[in-house]
Amino acid sequence: MNNDASLGPRLKALRRTRGWTLEAASEQTGLAKSTLSKIENGRMSPTVEVLLKLSQGFAVDLAGLFGEARPDPAARSLTRAGAGPRHETRSYSHELLGADLAEKRITPVRARVKARTLLAYGPLDQHEGQQFLLVLSGAVMMHFAGEAPFRLAAGDSLYFDTRTPHACLSDGPEEAEILWIHAG
Repeated sequence: MNNDASLGPRLKALRRTRGWTLEAASEQTGLAKSTLSKIENGRMSPTVEVLLKLSQGFAVDLAGLFGEARPDPAARSLTRAGAGPRHETRSYSHELLGADLAEKRITPVRARVKARTLLAYGPLDQHEGQQFLLVLSGAVMMHFAGEAPFRLAAGDSLYFDTRTPHACLSDGPEEAEILWIHAG
């Protein structure tokens, strides 16, 4: 189940509900009008960094960009293996966890790390918040601007400030699988 196809129309609906032009949405999110237009028209699959800017700018939970998130006073959500909304980028295959709950304090994401080189990854990610990463299988190389990269194997974890430019790359014969938990 890939929910990227619903992102564009949902984003356009959120923008129109607020009475925003592309220019107003650009001011709220810090993203270029052309980027917003490409996402709305399905011509661009945004990175997690862009998704977080959209979430913050539109004041909706990240999962709310992909489906109907609902407030739940019990704050309970069950996501069966492989059943969460999916989002593909050139670097990752993401599965959003707990996506049916609105107003979460954290955003958990299970991801398969596809990129193996910084060239394949593209620009380092940088956004507001903090992140926890747990390597579920395989291994990753973590890159932070101005620092030597280091390797994390299955079972290793890392907590870091996402304002520091960073990249997570698969390192080994298979694509690594990780759990991201973003707070922010």
